[in-house]
Amino acid sequence: MIEKHDATPAAILRGGTKPAFSTRFIEIESEPWIVQGCWDNNVYLYRQYLQNSATVISPSLFLSSASPIYPIEYVTIKGRTYLFAGTESGEIHIWRLAAEFLRNGKRPDYTVVRLGDRVKCMMTASIAGQAVLFAGCKNGRLYIFRLDDLGAPQLVTTIEIGKGEVRGIGFL
Repeated sequence: MIEKHDATPAAILRGGTKPAFSTRFIEIESEPWIVQGCWDNNVYLYRQYLQNSATVISPSLFLSSASPIYPIEYVTIKGRTYLFAGTESGEIHIWRLAAEFLRNGKRPDYTVVRLGDRVKCMMTASIAGQAVLFAGCKNGRLYIFRLDDLGAPQLVTTIEIGKGEVRGIGFL
């Protein structure tokens, strides 16, 4: 049976000038945030979400990229949270998410520039205690990176999927 529910949004996130491709709910230093990757080359972070009095919420701050943002993903390594943003130009930008490092317009702490085509999807996982980042691209390649304790990626391998693009990554 299908039930009709109230479709009135609890809040509207106001930020980018172009559509947001991906949104994640994450915790930064024990505080809940909403993070959006946007096609206007920015990542928007919203601290005060779903408060009773706010129906339109502006971002608390934004992080800058040189290219439109597609997927975003995050991982916590030894108590430090890192944000990954895949771009249209085939880069993966990495920011450390901590109060002392965050400011408006902050450029990435690291950038992986060797992917060569739009990053369509990303996923992080812990495999045998090691943080790993998977990135799928429009060119049909899946890139696998090992992440060190500071969130810096080292390419482990590249898998050719064949014709078409990698549209999603998942584990069972």
